[in-house]
Amino acid sequence: MTSASLDHRRMGDATLGLWLGLLGVVVFALTLPMTRLATGTAEAPQLSPWFVTWARAALAGGLSAVYLLVTRSRLPAPDERGPLLLSLAGNAIGFPLLLGWALRHVTASHAAVITALLPLATAAMAAWLMHQRARLGFWVFAVLGSALVATYSLIRAAQAGHGFGLTWADALLVGAVAAAALGYVGGAKVTPTLGAERVISWVCVMALPLTVPGA
Repeated sequence: MTSASLDHRRMGDATLGLWLGLLGVVVFALTLPMTRLATGTAEAPQLSPWFVTWARAALAGGLSAVYLLVTRSRLPAPDERGPLLLSLAGNAIGFPLLLGWALRHVTASHAAVITALLPLATAAMAAWLMHQRARLGFWVFAVLGSALVATYSLIRAAQAGHGFGLTWADALLVGAVAAAALGYVGGAKVTPTLGAERVISWVCVMALPLTVPGA
C-alpha cells in the first residue's frame, strides 16, 4: 500500500469516526429528556429513578448477552476486568442513577447545560489515569465553557430562590458527570484490545447480577 493510499484510508477512517461521534452525540442527547419523561417530577413522579436505572441496564444486558453469544466473543482477560468494572460503576449505575434523581427536580434542558461539563471531565480523567495530553487550545476553551456552565447554574439557583450557590440537583448532576467520565476512561483503556462494541456489551452483561434483582 502506497503512502498516498494509506493517507486516504486514514482520512476515511477519521471521517467515519466523526460521523459516528456525531451520531453518538445525537443519541446521547435523547438520554436526558427520555429519563425526565420516565421519572417524572417531584410534584408528579412516574417511575422510580432506581427502577429506571436497573431496568434499562438489565434490558441492555440481555441484548448484550445475545450479541456476545452470536459473535462468539471471547471472555475479558484478567487485566481487562478492572477497567470494565470501573466502566460498569460509572456508566451503568452511577451516571443514570444520579441523573434520574436530579431530573426529578430540574428540567432536561437545565441538566443538559450541566452535563456539558462531561467532555472536560473525561479529558481530565484521561490525562490523570491514562497520561493522555490534549492541546492547550482544548483546555483553554474547555475551561471557558465550564466557567459559563458554572455561572449559568449559580444564576439559575439564585433566580429560583436557593441563594447564589449550587442546588442539590446540580450537585447530583456534577456527580453524574464525574461518574460518567470515570466510566468512559475505564472503557477506553480496554477498547484497543477488546473492541468498542464488546466493551459496552461486557459492561452490561457483568452488571446483570446487580441490575436484574434491582429491577
